[in-house]
Amino acid sequence: MVSYHYLPTRIWVGFNVINKLGDVVRKYGKNVVLLFSRSFARRYGYIDRLGRILKDAGISFKVYEGILPNPPSTQCNDLASRIRNLNIDAIVAFGGGSVIDAAKAISVVLSLGGSVEDYFYPNIVTEEILPVIAIPTTCGTGSEVTKYALITDVAKKKKAVIVGEPLIPKAALVDPQVLKHLPKKLLTWTVLDAFSHAIEAYMSKSANDFSDIYGLKALELITEVLSGDLKLSDDELLKLHLASTLAGMAINIAGTTLIHALGYYLTTHHDVHHGLSNALVMPYVLARNIRAISKVKVRKLTSLFNAKEGEEIMKRITKILDKLEIPNSISDVGVKVSEVDNYVEEVVSYKRNLDNNPISVDRELIRDLVIEALKGRREFMKKF
Repeated sequence: MVSYHYLPTRIWVGFNVINKLGDVVRKYGKNVVLLFSRSFARRYGYIDRLGRILKDAGISFKVYEGILPNPPSTQCNDLASRIRNLNIDAIVAFGGGSVIDAAKAISVVLSLGGSVEDYFYPNIVTEEILPVIAIPTTCGTGSEVTKYALITDVAKKKKAVIVGEPLIPKAALVDPQVLKHLPKKLLTWTVLDAFSHAIEAYMSKSANDFSDIYGLKALELITEVLSGDLKLSDDELLKLHLASTLAGMAINIAGTTLIHALGYYLTTHHDVHHGLSNALVMPYVLARNIRAISKVKVRKLTSLFNAKEGEEIMKRITKILDKLEIPNSISDVGVKVSEVDNYVEEVVSYKRNLDNNPISVDRELIRDLVIEALKGRREFMKKF
């Protein structure tokens, strides 16, 4: 097997690496746009802080706040139109995956023309775009190192993705200090997103030696923290932020699978946080996928989770979900039995994820998974 890995991102990980922003930006130019979410950065003083750092470095900048969660295609198009005449050299994205993904999408449109919708997969971006410098404020998406921009297709009311190596940010400042402002529930949901990335990449059809190394290390760091008392010390926050970046590296190589395809519906139709969505459907998919990977891979997982066999891994994972108070069933977030048909049809449309799954996926399997998720993991785990 030939293993391929491409990562052009300069990465700094550690407390207060944000202070390096001026030096980092200077590598790409002297005129940038700063993108932020609706309130987080202003509430905790980061807009002023980043502004001072850039000003001291002699860099001019324009601030745009208000990037929405699960960024809508319409908002990305609107911002690209407003930024177009500023002649910027780069985009600095301070926020969670939504802000960083929006920055990537905007950069594509600014650089290549057209609208965001023109670049949705199966189109692949191959031409270079304006540099994106990412400062992640959550420990889940790994978007600071990935070739993906996940955007909400407003017209179709579903998740869409822009894909291409030029989307990988040129620099990432991974500063655990920002995680101290997150409510514990939101922090744990984002951690479960990283957990999902790591284990999906490890089991995917596209996995290789590089993605396995990144995925397993991310799982190790996350389980170390989640198995403890969750006091979230500086050391634990550093581990979680690093794990998120490593898991992002893993999916950059190996992609995501059926878990993500099932989770998207919960986000687009029930406004469920992406990490929580993945956690709600994870057990049912993993129980099947773990049977399809090699014995060597299973042994590595059993060692990591201190389990004797593959089925015991499921118990360890569901114990973590229970500890984090993840709802038992997708019905707890509003999904009704009457939605099953629509749910199945939407999941079928996420072909990129389904084709990457280690076992073949058809409508019958998807329906079984949705029904199991409605009954809940406590009922499901009686099988093990």
